[in-house]
Amino acid sequence: MYMDSLRFLVISFFVYLSVSLTASASIAPNGFRQQTFNDLPQALAYYRHHLNNQPAEAFADARLLRVGDRHPQISILRYHLRILGDYSRQPLHPAESDYFDPALAAALQRFQYRHGAKVDGILGPDSRRHLNYPSWQRINQLRVNIHRQMLYEPVSSGVAIRVNIPEFRLYLYQDQQTLLQLNTIVGRNERETPVFNTSIQALVVNPSWTVPKSIAWRDIIPVWRSNSSYLERLNLQVVEGYGDNRQSVNPVEVEPDSLYLGDNYRYFWEPPGERNTLGRVKFVSHSQYAIYLHDTPAKSLFREPRRAFSSGCIRVENALGLARLLLELDQSSSLDQLDEHLDSQETREIFLRQAIPVHITYWTAWVDESGLLHFRDDLYRWDRGVLEQLAEYTHSEPDSTQ
Repeated sequence: MYMDSLRFLVISFFVYLSVSLTASASIAPNGFRQQTFNDLPQALAYYRHHLNNQPAEAFADARLLRVGDRHPQISILRYHLRILGDYSRQPLHPAESDYFDPALAAALQRFQYRHGAKVDGILGPDSRRHLNYPSWQRINQLRVNIHRQMLYEPVSSGVAIRVNIPEFRLYLYQDQQTLLQLNTIVGRNERETPVFNTSIQALVVNPSWTVPKSIAWRDIIPVWRSNSSYLERLNLQVVEGYGDNRQSVNPVEVEPDSLYLGDNYRYFWEPPGERNTLGRVKFVSHSQYAIYLHDTPAKSLFREPRRAFSSGCIRVENALGLARLLLELDQSSSLDQLDEHLDSQETREIFLRQAIPVHITYWTAWVDESGLLHFRDDLYRWDRGVLEQLAEYTHSEPDSTQ
């Protein structure tokens, strides 16, 4: 307990020490700098020094604006992107400041990429929302994530996985170098994906799905009561027993309220196959949470920018590609058997020679390997709790211009 408190105070000290740090920048060919940072403390110092008291006109609702348009908001956009470090072109003649030129579109795309918005170079509602975010709130967001990332202890060598919940993104590392990035789907607001550490010990090819009691009662049984064909649509069976003793039961003969009750209860089960909720591969890990990584047949959801759709587990885009790479890195002789197992449609388990650490994080701000500062929405509204905790330990109030 003493060490935890000491560590917390050290972290808080570095958070406030960061005010004295200066941000780095890369010099664009035209002589203007494009803002980059070595780490979050540098970014915090930059925001406090350059943006905290900077007057910035807010963006009202307006039509979509793109290259070739003229509009009063375009000069405001140019100003915002310049102070944020995304726009590095020399100032235009005042008569041209409201003209949406290609250089401004490129700067907006950079801003959109850094904030997890659709990267289209068009000024629309989502980009306006991110641009209207007050600088004092960004400062608090940076403080919160400096704390989180100082507590994060990555594996110094070998293979590891990190999933960042608000980013909807999975990273595969080897010796702390990024080998692979994949989109993910995480828990929706009422089924939050927790932050925790675990490890992958095995892969299940062609998994079946035993529906947990909590999901059955909250999501399935209420609908099934009023729609008798709902189970067929979900590819679910009512069964009793397990393994070789598992037997299907005619759902017409089952009273929904009797499921998951008693010692030898009946429950929902989904057989392996193309339609299975877990897809073609499941990554086996053990933790205090019944949360794991898996494939999904609902591939279209990965095209959504905000991918909080699951009941807590993490769905991985191109999960089979991840499985192959993990087996290759593990130097497993089972790599050649993976396709055979997939073709068989039968459930098979492949054990890894070495367990692979997995870190589930909740970072709403970070600096990437190229020095770009990223922000994401506080998906589960967890930032405020950390900010209050920091204020309690440092006896200070959150930054605010209110």
